[in-house]
Amino acid sequence: MKSVNATTRLKDAILVKESQQAALKKLLKEDFEQLKESLKPGNLIRSSVNKMVGSPGSLLDTSLGLTAGFLSKKLVNVVSHNPLIRLAGTFLQFGVSTMVMNNPEMIKSIGGRIFKSIFRKSERHPEPEPEQST
Repeated sequence: MKSVNATTRLKDAILVKESQQAALKKLLKEDFEQLKESLKPGNLIRSSVNKMVGSPGSLLDTSLGLTAGFLSKKLVNVVSHNPLIRLAGTFLQFGVSTMVMNNPEMIKSIGGRIFKSIFRKSERHPEPEPEQST
């Protein structure tokens, strides 16, 4: 009788493990289908754009940072053709891009002040009006 009881317990344990394995297999298939769907080119592009545009203005902030970094590197590379200075320009580009992307409000306020000061000067010195002949 002892062996019958052990055999029954063994069969029950096997059934439990098989049901666990079936459940894990089902979850693995679902995860694989989700992975396969997320790796489609359209979904990759969509998720990248959603991450960039996560909050309003972040796309503008990112593009502003990349543009500022690119311009700073171009300024350094125009000055010298030395490879070490060009490497320094690459580091400068990275630093400027990171700074601008991390502090967009400060950069926007400085840019706004510069923009306002340029247009205020043109308002202060209006062009003389032509004299009318009667």
